Amino acid sequence: MENVSINDQNPTEGYCIMIRNSKVHFIIRNSNFFNSSGSGIGLINVNNSMLTDINTTFNEGNGIFLINCNNNTLFGNNCKFNYYNGIYLHERVINLITSKMSEEFLRYGIELDKFNKIGIRAPEGAQELFELEKEKTKVKIEGSRGNLENLI
Repeated sequence: MENVSINDQNPTEGYCIMIRNSKVHFIIRNSNFFNSSGSGIGLINVNNSMLTDINTTFNEGNGIFLINCNNNTLFGNNCKFNYYNGIYLHERVINLITSKMSEEFLRYGIELDKFNKIGIRAPEGAQELFELEKEKTKVKIEGSRGNLENLI
């Protein structure tokens, strides 16, 4: 899916786009998802996806949420002015996130909930930049049962 804009016109559904139970590789890029009564994009039990250059704004839930998802890449996304989190991940590992977060959310830029292993890696020399932005983006880690590795 590429170059689409979805302005949620059905407030009872709770998301602009929802994908469930997929192991098929897919890419969503250069698209806008906004004004949902819930989240902009929802992935549940999805593996091998890529979300790149996505804007999720003015959603009443999360900008993007992933539940029980593995091997997904979120790159270059802009999640702001969402009521809850910019990005919310629940109960899985091995999801790569490199996305813009801003202060325009009520909870956290990224919320990681119930993970076995959490790591955030950055290229050499980038740690100082992340340290400056860490407080503004508010990363929350909750319910982790394992180790924290390379957390910036």
